[in-house]
Amino acid sequence: MKKMPICIMTAVILASSVLAPIAGVSAASADDATQVTTTDATSKSSTSSSTTTASSSSTTPATASSKQAKTATNDTTANTPTSGIVAVAASYLNDNAIKYVVVNNTKGIYYYQQPDLTTGKVTPLVKAGTLIPLAANPIVQSGSTTRLKTANGYYISGNKEYVQAVDDKNVFVDNPGNVLVQKNVTLYSDNEGKQAKSTVAKDTLMNVTSVSFSATGKTMLQVSGGYIPNDKSSYKVITGNIANYLTSKPTQVILKKSTNEYSDNNLKNKVKSVKMGTIVKISGLAWSNGGTPRLKMSNGHYLTANVANVIVPTKNIKSYYVTNPKKLVSAKKVNGYRDVTAEASTKNNGFAVGTYFAIKALEYTNDGVPRFKLSNGLYVTAGKKSYRTKIVKTIQNYWTIKLGKTKLAKKLYLYKDVNLKKRVKAYKKGTAVNVTGVAWTKGGTPRLKVKGGYLSATKKAYTYKLKAVTINSDDSGFYASKNNATNFITKYAADVRAVTKSYGLYGSIQMAQASLESAWGQSALTKQGLNFFGIKGAYSGQSVIMRTAEYDSKGNLYYVNAAFKKYPNGKASFTDNAKLLKNGPGFSSTYYSGAWRSNAKTYQAAAQGLVGRYATDPAYATKLVSLINTYDLHKLLD
Repeated sequence: MKKMPICIMTAVILASSVLAPIAGVSAASADDATQVTTTDATSKSSTSSSTTTASSSSTTPATASSKQAKTATNDTTANTPTSGIVAVAASYLNDNAIKYVVVNNTKGIYYYQQPDLTTGKVTPLVKAGTLIPLAANPIVQSGSTTRLKTANGYYISGNKEYVQAVDDKNVFVDNPGNVLVQKNVTLYSDNEGKQAKSTVAKDTLMNVTSVSFSATGKTMLQVSGGYIPNDKSSYKVITGNIANYLTSKPTQVILKKSTNEYSDNNLKNKVKSVKMGTIVKISGLAWSNGGTPRLKMSNGHYLTANVANVIVPTKNIKSYYVTNPKKLVSAKKVNGYRDVTAEASTKNNGFAVGTYFAIKALEYTNDGVPRFKLSNGLYVTAGKKSYRTKIVKTIQNYWTIKLGKTKLAKKLYLYKDVNLKKRVKAYKKGTAVNVTGVAWTKGGTPRLKVKGGYLSATKKAYTYKLKAVTINSDDSGFYASKNNATNFITKYAADVRAVTKSYGLYGSIQMAQASLESAWGQSALTKQGLNFFGIKGAYSGQSVIMRTAEYDSKGNLYYVNAAFKKYPNGKASFTDNAKLLKNGPGFSSTYYSGAWRSNAKTYQAAAQGLVGRYATDPAYATKLVSLINTYDLHKLLD
């Protein structure tokens, strides 16, 4: 056998140990070609991604069969070029201090179970842009080439044409979360940093959603609206809980409670205390040494940015109360809501003109709109136009609503003028009077209008007692979406028709009452107890405890927890109401006879027959008739 020259033999040995290049990769990296065979690269390239994060490498790969791996090796070796096959050390990573690499070859690479990268190929393909954590001391020599051992125990090529080292000392590899920009940076629309969009100013707080690596190994921080450079020196990581702080500069804030003003951004040197409700102009957003946001005032001092203390007010904040006035009287109808948002779905009570409110607290919506919270848990508007601008300090001792017919508890004089200067005549104790309205003096004292003049409105002068009301009935049902109304009527029409026919009542009246008093079935009492009419007590031993407003003998409002009947179905609630109207409240079986069909020839007359007996609201009949006409209840149920 003819001897082969030593130099030729060496070349052959080297050629048999190297790996064929990926399509489109220079022959200088041919020793790592089994990372992706020519066939593999073609079939896999359509699945590669331009952006992935460190989490991508956590997927557990599956090992390909040794037969497949061998075939891939043989196939690629057969196509290996014969020139440029000697590995160059400078083309490989060889620093054991490297902790991460990123795949920078657009075709991607594979993991292998052995450092020779010829057997034990692991699928799926590791896509371009994937961050790969490495094991400690990851450099493994395989012949004359370098391999890298990964944190998951596999091996990859150390060839720089496939992977590049990540400088984790100067760039983030884990998501830093919230960062404060320390110098102006550019916001890009792409993760290669080629398409600039705008400049992000110093001291801007940015929320990083992920650390992004492009297909070429470029690393950026993904934020809302694009990407910013991944450079640790450009940012300060904010590790504190800033969810409870304002993190962007407002033009002004309003103090939700008394708050201290400081001369320094670390809030160490107190200047003074600023009262609740003060509107403060803000010139900038500052940060403490520990990374907590502060509000810089126009005078150069600082306030906390904690939302428990401050809130950005609505633009027309001057039209609202910003402190708790404690006592108010409504100048127009005011709606009550079960939630501070005052959304239509939370509407509960409607309060008449002249209602006296004892305000428990002042709260704000997320949009900076103030609301008053009442002692019963309901919320009402804090808009100034909804309330009388002047009321006497002892307003709780006066009647502020139209009383209708009542009697005097003591001797009173009738006056011609609202200031009670021009006396007309005297009324004896026990005299029946009809109060038709309320008038006010310039100083905010109410007077009661009667025929011929005015009377003092002091509560002690009258025997009048307000009827107890529940916080879930009133007339909230007068306002409803079309769908709620239609669904409610459709669901209970058959029950109402059957019950009212049996008791000789108008079905249209009962349906209108139920809708008005239960907010079309949306009140808490209805949802919990199918109690449409606010009837107290227990039904077959079942009840629901609700908070209700009561009035004492002096007309003062207070609240108690009361038991209301809980019905098994809607028909039982309608039947209970029908029995009450037909049989009376106990002391008189004909008390509601004005609403009977035998006595009221029209539903309008029946509605009027309930006023002053079933309901003290003088507009009660008007509301019922309006509902009946709006939804054609007369044709449907009578």
